[in-house]
Amino acid sequence: MKLVRLSVVVLLVLAAAAPARADKQERIDKAKEFFDAEERGKFMLGYLHLGGDYDSHKCEVLDVEDEDGNVIPALFGLRYEFAWSIGGSDNTTTVDLIFDAKGHLSNVNNAKSTSIVSPPYLLANGAIKILGQALLEATKDNLKDEDKDFIQKCIDDADARKLMIFGLKFQYNVLEP
Repeated sequence: MKLVRLSVVVLLVLAAAAPARADKQERIDKAKEFFDAEERGKFMLGYLHLGGDYDSHKCEVLDVEDEDGNVIPALFGLRYEFAWSIGGSDNTTTVDLIFDAKGHLSNVNNAKSTSIVSPPYLLANGAIKILGQALLEATKDNLKDEDKDFIQKCIDDADARKLMIFGLKFQYNVLEP
């Protein structure tokens, strides 16, 4: 009798886990389709390496780990490797997009680049100080007050990374669903 109960419990656990895996795969597929578009790659590259020429990007799914190296099952990441050039020099840059349990973009981590001339975000940070206010003025009617405040802080801090994340979240989490 215990074997039957144990078998029933195992079957119930497996049955409950299958939809969760399928649901996570659907979230991964949706994110990959959205972020694998060339227009999204060019958008990100504009913040990562302002003035760089986009060549291509590739994407791979990755597990998200906690600080102890344990995989967090509900979360997932997409690692993008950009091929691009500036001033005749070919470069690559890798960034990780991190998604929460609902499949929403939550962060962008680990910007690493082969470029010495244009480290990630450096040139965009400078341009934000000059062009940021004009951009905010042009879009202010479409933003909530807290979004305007956040963007103003990014402009004041010249923080291209945070502005890029905000733009990606807005495109994916707000416009896409």
